[in-house]
Amino acid sequence: MHRPTPRPILLTRAVVRALVVIGLGFLGLVALIYFKQHSMIYHPRPYGPSYTQVLPANGEEISYTLPFGKQTAFYIPARDNGRLPARLWIAFCGNGSLALDWTTILAGYPNSDDAFLLVDYPGYGKCQGYATIANMRASSDAALDMLAKRFGLSGEDLDPRLCTIGHSLGSAAALDFAARHRIQRVVAISPFTTLREEAACIIGGPLSHLL
Repeated sequence: MHRPTPRPILLTRAVVRALVVIGLGFLGLVALIYFKQHSMIYHPRPYGPSYTQVLPANGEEISYTLPFGKQTAFYIPARDNGRLPARLWIAFCGNGSLALDWTTILAGYPNSDDAFLLVDYPGYGKCQGYATIANMRASSDAALDMLAKRFGLSGEDLDPRLCTIGHSLGSAAALDFAARHRIQRVVAISPFTTLREEAACIIGGPLSHLL
């Protein structure tokens, strides 16, 4: 005769099943966060029709090709029309912005002898490729080299004039750029300390260690 399973055993089995389901769900969440971390940091998008008239009349596109695809930055020369600017600002936007978004601020910029090189991250705007730290470094350095060639100079010749500015994620890119060049000034707008602390604000402290 079949004897019914005691209730304590049934309860134990139910608890074990629940713990397994919770554990698998947690592991699934961890895997999702780990494999989606790039899309949580970078939000690339192309230029839409509203950007058609954004580049000033004296602005130039700086195009160059890297192993991960064609890149396009934008140069806005000094308003005093001097051949070389007193300061050349390398500008890095936030993770949800585009390089030409800087033009709304530059419209009221007071120093007429400063110029700006607006750099999009790979995968953003007109740039091909995938945004990574290595690709961002390669792209910004290549943009500066291309601009230097237009002046008939080397990148090192421009170093005494270099400044950099960044917003949000761009602050990290600006500081990274400054660490590799002789920068005269750095402006960081809405910076953060580390990517881990930034991630902690979004997904919480414990899970941020997975990124």
